[in-house]
Amino acid sequence: MVVICTTVVPLFSQGQNLHRVRVPGEALRSKTRTLASVIFLCQRGLSVGLTLYAPAIVLSVILGWPERVTTMLMGTWSSLTPCSAASRP
Repeated sequence: MVVICTTVVPLFSQGQNLHRVRVPGEALRSKTRTLASVIFLCQRGLSVGLTLYAPAIVLSVILGWPERVTTMLMGTWSSLTPCSAASRP
């Protein structure tokens, strides 16, 4: 691993390799980038919604609570957990 890091990494840093982040900015028009961003955000929002809703359905069946309440609890819990972990010294 050390040999690979000492030989391959300098070769990549010296070359004119395009990174994944730079390619859309240089090769695509702004309308295409905007469309790709909107599609990505919609997909991300749907996946997060499904990730929160699936355990909320299970909790609503087990506890007998309304789905809206368990979905709000799951959303609050999943939002507060990373925030509280990031605020620790």
